[in-house]
Amino acid sequence: SDLRILMNMGLLNVQQGSGTYVTSSKIPEETIEQKLRRADISDLDEVRTMLEYTISEKAAINRTLKDIEKMKAYLAIRKAKAQEGNLIECVNADMGFHNAIANATKNMIMADLYQNVSHYLKDGFLHIYKDTNYFIASQSSHERLLKAIIKGEPGKISKIVKILLEEP
Repeated sequence: SDLRILMNMGLLNVQQGSGTYVTSSKIPEETIEQKLRRADISDLDEVRTMLEYTISEKAAINRTLKDIEKMKAYLAIRKAKAQEGNLIECVNADMGFHNAIANATKNMIMADLYQNVSHYLKDGFLHIYKDTNYFIASQSSHERLLKAIIKGEPGKISKIVKILLEEP
């Protein structure tokens, strides 16, 4: 909503039962969304890399059965679309899988940040990857990551994420 945007910009403070107050009349020169929109893909990927470790470990601790079902569904679609050679749908499913992991953290700030970064990273992926070969090659790493999240093994996640992020 518009109020949420103004709150996130630090312009409003909403106090339930008391009212909405202007906290600043100075509009920031650039919002985080504007920065993400113009960011270089390498900067976006660096932020994604940093987040990937944390969201995966927290998801292994906080995931629910519903979270696991969403992750499994996105991963199955990712595999099917990669095998079909459908790059756009494969990238969408890949982003859906990772966003489902972020949502499983139960930290909505982290999930929102990951979702915003991945939104712009997706466009970069569609320019970098000309086919689904990378997604086919990295499917087993994604499946190992999901298995560790399901088993609730945050200690094993770091090694799996490192492999996943280093794959070509």
